[in-house]
Amino acid sequence: MKVSILNVTKDPYDQRVYYKDALALVGSGHEVSIITSYPEEEITEDNIRIKPFTHKQRTLTSPFVLPARFISLFFLLKKAIQEDPDVYYCTEPDAWLVGLGAKIFTNSKVILNVLEHYPGSISFRLPKIFRKPAEVILGFITRFFARFADHVIFAGNGLRQIFNKLPDNKSTVVLNCSKYQSPRPAEKHLGKGEATFKVIFVGMMTKTRGSEQIRDALIDSIKKDSEITLEIVGDFFRNGKKDDEYRRSFESSLEVAGVSDNFSVTSWIPFKEVREHLEDSDVGLFLGLPANKNNNYGPAHKMFDYMSAGIPIIASKYLAYKDMISDNSCGILVDPYKPKEISEAILYLKRNPEKAREMGLNGWEAAEEKFNWKEEEKKLIGAFEGLI
Repeated sequence: MKVSILNVTKDPYDQRVYYKDALALVGSGHEVSIITSYPEEEITEDNIRIKPFTHKQRTLTSPFVLPARFISLFFLLKKAIQEDPDVYYCTEPDAWLVGLGAKIFTNSKVILNVLEHYPGSISFRLPKIFRKPAEVILGFITRFFARFADHVIFAGNGLRQIFNKLPDNKSTVVLNCSKYQSPRPAEKHLGKGEATFKVIFVGMMTKTRGSEQIRDALIDSIKKDSEITLEIVGDFFRNGKKDDEYRRSFESSLEVAGVSDNFSVTSWIPFKEVREHLEDSDVGLFLGLPANKNNNYGPAHKMFDYMSAGIPIIASKYLAYKDMISDNSCGILVDPYKPKEISEAILYLKRNPEKAREMGLNGWEAAEEKFNWKEEEKKLIGAFEGLI
């Protein structure tokens, strides 16, 4: 089976689409290409062909230049029709439109990928007065598109429920589980015999992911226990773009509070290297605020990454993944708007290493038995092969 993955602005080496979906399809003997806005020349890696649809790279695909964005869709459509695969796999709303358009000119099937609550994540960038009507309109548009697809893959059950009129036989939930399972948690996760107690956050640090509350909680907890540290593996973002000024503002606040030595940032690194940082940590942190609808649906992949690494989780009690954490007793749920509550959770795990180990082990066992990519990729492959 020949599969063409259509990207508009998404990185061709996206953690889910490339390292999980594309590699799973190649591993099952299928021919895979990714049509994207960059690199400038076609390359092949891991038996996956990465093909640019324009030599102007990101210029035409800037999300903030709407006319240029529409032009980019034309170039992507042209390239998609030339490919004429068995299946178009469309990974973002713009690509949905292109894939469904290309279907008119080919005999190809179309699979849409719903990784986020797109109406919420897109409308949240607008002024508050426009967010609700925009979310309603975008919700209608995305559900309308889904009616014409041959199949839809959802990253979580919460996302699937939004498309409640979609027939069950046209959809598959494929959780964004970790592809790598660490060895059974060792004593280092007890917080014993170590000079520090490391809290880790993996991914984009933004206001909607609780950056301000994390900052205040870190200051409070370190003042009570100087062995606590925070490492961010990723970077700071604002308005969808990396923002060094925002990072400096965060670091400046820690300097004023006298705790900057307990904080570090490791910029983007290959995911296999991220595993080493996870396994060297004592607790994983993710506190997405419910104000952004995208945080309310479908667990983020970092939740599964923390579980598979065998470390306990501190997470928001309001969000979609709260049941996953409470049902498996693998972490502590807190109010993400209350830094004091976050700080108390960190201190509790620091002072109760046996309980921290128990939570970490519970998460690791849940990942080993249920929440792992080995099981999820079977569902992914089944969805594709079921169309041919």
